[in-house]
Amino acid sequence: MERHLTSSIALKPRTRYWQWFLFALLALMCHTGRCNEVSQVGSAPSEWAVAESSSSSSATTYVADADFDVMPTEVRVAAGTTAYLSCRPRSLRNKTVSWVRHRDLHILSVGRSVYTKDGRFSVYHQRHTGEWTLQLRSVQLKDSGLYECQIGTQPTRSYFVHLQVVEPTTSIFGGPDMHVHEGSPVNLSCLVSQAVGQPEFFFWYHNGQVMEFGGDRTEKRQYFPETDVTVSSLLIKAAHVSDSGNYTCQPAHCPPVSAKVYILKGEQPAAMQRSGSALMMNAAGYWWRLSLVAAAMCYSSYSVGLLTLPMSVFLFVSLTSVPNFG
Repeated sequence: MERHLTSSIALKPRTRYWQWFLFALLALMCHTGRCNEVSQVGSAPSEWAVAESSSSSSATTYVADADFDVMPTEVRVAAGTTAYLSCRPRSLRNKTVSWVRHRDLHILSVGRSVYTKDGRFSVYHQRHTGEWTLQLRSVQLKDSGLYECQIGTQPTRSYFVHLQVVEPTTSIFGGPDMHVHEGSPVNLSCLVSQAVGQPEFFFWYHNGQVMEFGGDRTEKRQYFPETDVTVSSLLIKAAHVSDSGNYTCQPAHCPPVSAKVYILKGEQPAAMQRSGSALMMNAAGYWWRLSLVAAAMCYSSYSVGLLTLPMSVFLFVSLTSVPNFG
């Protein structure tokens, strides 16, 4: 039924011809070479490269001190989890180890004593390895930055660890609304990215109740380390009317995401009309994208003044036209 509606979408003939005519006119003007501003703009990338190289050269580079064993200098964790920053001095000689946060130059700890009112921080020392670990629970985005492990010598010896806190994102493929005929399978895929590894668990809820898997309801989980994406797929082999409702995916330490599933019993004109409205909006969005492409192409090649009138006419006709159903 949706396929039939897709094929029936058509723009009004008169509006459609004007849109293609104006688009072709703009494209022709962009490639005739009436303006020479392209050669003038060509020098910009080299200036940007100089600015980029100059800014990068002024950045401070931190090199591991020879008085420390090699430990991770980049720690990447998901928001809401616990971060562990470690350093291992080779020889303390009765000197004190301190942790300093570079964002505000705040001394977080000296030895095993913590000097901050933030109760999320704690320090651990392993005697057999000589490792000093700064623990930060329930990390937040603002905790990102550089942390320094210092030995109280003269001059001071330091080991730098950069903490990066990322915020996980979740989405449901196939949502937010899904229309399925009774007896057909239902497949909802919950995608989690920026979680720094696989979430410890996934909870699925149906109308606020925790789902139990087994029989015709199964859950499959996949992890793709190259993109740091985890997918939890919920499959219902044969949908019944009772399977309608709200489905929520709740991964560990990640925001929940929901989708509504409508089980169609026979022909449902209301559901078909909702699908038709979505298709109409997609057609209107197509002309939006076409207009923006034309504007960007001409703006990058010529002066704005030369194309102000034709661009304005084209954008007005394209953005105000609404597809109809024939």
